Amino acid sequence: MGSKHTLGEWSNLSREELITIILGMQGQLDALNENIEKLIEQVRLANQQRFGRHTETMASIEGQLSFFDEADALYNPLTGTGS
Repeated sequence: MGSKHTLGEWSNLSREELITIILGMQGQLDALNENIEKLIEQVRLANQQRFGRHTETMASIEGQLSFFDEADALYNPLTGTGS
């Protein structure tokens, strides 16, 4: 970043110096805007990872919910009934 100038110092600068300073400031502004966009994307991805949809898997507990597995095992898709 450049140094800070007072109003009197700005008044004493030539047109070319002012243009050079403004062009430098535009470059800095572009770089800062690019950094902001990257940070916004990082926050969006972090929020999506933290609060987004998760695949929750549950290990099979012996004796619980096994009747669903049994029904699936007995179902015959060709006849539409249990085997």
